[in-house]
Amino acid sequence: MINELKKNCAIALVALSIGIIAGYFVSESLSKPTAIATNPAPATTAPAAQKLTRNELEQRYIKAVVRQGFRVDETNLNALTDKQLNDEVARLEAIFNPKITNSN
Repeated sequence: MINELKKNCAIALVALSIGIIAGYFVSESLSKPTAIATNPAPATTAPAAQKLTRNELEQRYIKAVVRQGFRVDETNLNALTDKQLNDEVARLEAIFNPKITNSN
């Protein structure tokens, strides 16, 4: 009877250790990031936004400044480069609508 108890305890310990080892490997395999496909689909890029003309930028700038409650200084407006004007229009329009982004 005691020999049978020892035998059953030994079997239980072996089964437990096998389960622990198997659990460890399963846990490790699940914690690692999955492999990326060898032939991923080519990344699609959004078409570039159409560049605005200087006149359109100036009109949008004036509209945004007036909406802020300020007057437009024509001297400062003419001194801005196209990029500076575009950035300023994007900044002013983002104040009223944060979802709009201007990437010109």
